[in-house]
Amino acid sequence: KLSQQPFACEEDAQSEAERWIKKQPLLKFDFQSIESREGPVSGKRGRPKKDEVRVLSKKYFIVADIILNDEAVARERRSLGRFILATNDLSISPENILKWYKEQSQVERGFRFLKSSDFRISEIFLKNPRRIQGLCCLMGMLLLIYIVLQIKLHIGLKKIMKIFFYSQKN
Repeated sequence: KLSQQPFACEEDAQSEAERWIKKQPLLKFDFQSIESREGPVSGKRGRPKKDEVRVLSKKYFIVADIILNDEAVARERRSLGRFILATNDLSISPENILKWYKEQSQVERGFRFLKSSDFRISEIFLKNPRRIQGLCCLMGMLLLIYIVLQIKLHIGLKKIMKIFFYSQKN
């Protein structure tokens, strides 16, 4: 996109290239130059009329090859690649701690499902402890059914995708 944009002078093109590369910290120019081309001032396309005088002007374009800036990518990976998980149970392996941490999002998603406005739980007022226990049991069963349906849907989608991609290959 930047290489298609005409500039009035070489300095404008160079400053725009520098501004663009500053906005892209993970990229760098492998090769960069400024090319000048002559084009009509009028901006009309096509063949000029017989009596029309064409005025040509120089326009400058950026020519560049862009590559990944390996140093910046490595620096970004170092900063984003680690986080700390702490526990007071020293018998748990680090792999299990990470696995349990990653599974926590499924539990949170289940509670978000229960808290959604579809159930209108905030509109129910219970005073009897047995009824509160019954409601909690009912909500737990709803969550279990929701998870089972999610798993079945996921398995069904995997089967459909396998059939789809198999038919695409043949």
